[in-house]
Amino acid sequence: MESFLCRARLETLHAALATEQLDALQLAARTDRDELMRRLKALGIPLGKRHALIGALLLAAPPSVKGAASPPARTPLTTRPPSAPLSPHWPRAPVSRHAAGRRGALLLFGLPKFFAPRVFPRMERKLLSRIPLPCDVFVHTYDLTHTSNPRNREAGCALAPAEVAVAEPLSVQFQSQDEADRAHSALFERLQAHGDAWQNHYTSLRNVLREANSLARAHELMRAAEKQSGQEYAVVCCSRMDVLYVDSLPVECIQALQRAADDQLDPNVLFVPNFHEWRLSQRGISRSGGMNDRFAIGGPRAISAYATERLVNMELFCESTNLPFHTETFMQWLMRREGVNVVRMHFRLQRLRATGEVHDGDRELLPV
Repeated sequence: MESFLCRARLETLHAALATEQLDALQLAARTDRDELMRRLKALGIPLGKRHALIGALLLAAPPSVKGAASPPARTPLTTRPPSAPLSPHWPRAPVSRHAAGRRGALLLFGLPKFFAPRVFPRMERKLLSRIPLPCDVFVHTYDLTHTSNPRNREAGCALAPAEVAVAEPLSVQFQSQDEADRAHSALFERLQAHGDAWQNHYTSLRNVLREANSLARAHELMRAAEKQSGQEYAVVCCSRMDVLYVDSLPVECIQALQRAADDQLDPNVLFVPNFHEWRLSQRGISRSGGMNDRFAIGGPRAISAYATERLVNMELFCESTNLPFHTETFMQWLMRREGVNVVRMHFRLQRLRATGEVHDGDRELLPV
């Protein structure tokens, strides 16, 4: 069903265009994103609004162009847990590529919380519309319809994993969380021997392993698409699906990413937020010295290290530092070990609980 937000976004187009033109735009949204972007540009629509309109066109009524083939049915979005089990994989037809055109990839991982109504609209406006390359989306999440986390005051809160459809992903994988836990149970036990940095009976440690697994799986989906197309993504972005973007992607980051279109972006550069850089030492926790792990964007080599080297290096980190595992401290250690060129930027985001509340530790990050 068409949402109020989509109707608002399409109101101007409905008023300005003939039905045939609007139908053609809806068809282009489902078949050729590059052509759609060119058409929206020709209509004088600013870049910042084009990605939002693409989502609105995709969620609008099916096109009625005479003689045109009907697009494949979309999985309906829902604000309630799906009543039937979700397919473990959710592919869609690859976005067409021009021989000389470069593309970016967005890896979405973790648990989607209010993703369709709150997270993705901000993501479109503050992130996707500012990346200077068209992006394909890859999603990994777990097949959960409810979640509980005492640390976040979440008790049996509903999740709607099918909402990831709003991002029009190239490929999606829904994995059993129990299966992922079993796969990493031995590592979990070995890490417990080094202590509990969060002092919550290893609940946070378990969730860290789930998050690392989810990001690595999303990266695998992207690599499979690269092999199929024969083209490497020039820019890759990693984002959790439970964060509200406070700031727009900074200009200095955009300027660096623009070089990717000409193959001039350093493949080893990684842009990360410059807040909540907690560091664990033998003396306790300090507010600086670590690395925020909730978002990253950069070159393919840097992202490969960021996304795939976590699980295989967690135990080595504990042994090398004689510390319990701690995420921000570990990420700083790992990126140095991998030789990644980390650039910090003023780019804030807030974690969202499944209750709809912003995480207590992120309320100070007020929208501007």
